Amino acid sequence: MKKRDENIVLSRRATLEAEQKARREKTLEVLEKGAILDGIVTNIKDYGLFVDLGGIVGLLHITDMSWGRVARPSDLHQVGDEITVKVLKFSRRRRGCLSASSN
Repeated sequence: MKKRDENIVLSRRATLEAEQKARREKTLEVLEKGAILDGIVTNIKDYGLFVDLGGIVGLLHITDMSWGRVARPSDLHQVGDEITVKVLKFSRRRRGCLSASSN
C-alpha cells in the first residue's frame, strides 16, 4: 500500500500459493505407504497418469492401472476424472516423489 499515491497492490498468486501450501501440508499429514487417497487426473502421458492428491502430484504408472494390459492410459481415464489410488512409494526426503496404484 502506498499512502502517497493512495494505491493498493494485490496479488492473487500469493493467495493461491498459500492455499496450495496448506493443501500440501494437510496431505503430507496423512500420506504414507499403503494410504488410500482420492485424487484428480491432471495429465496423461503414454507411461501413465499424473494425479493431484491435494497439493501433491503423484504418478500412476500404466503397469499399475489394471491387472490386464492397458495400451493407453487415456483408454481408462481422462483429465479431470476423480480416481482412488493406493500409495506404493513416497519419499519424505524428496517431498513429493510419489508412486501409486489404482484400486
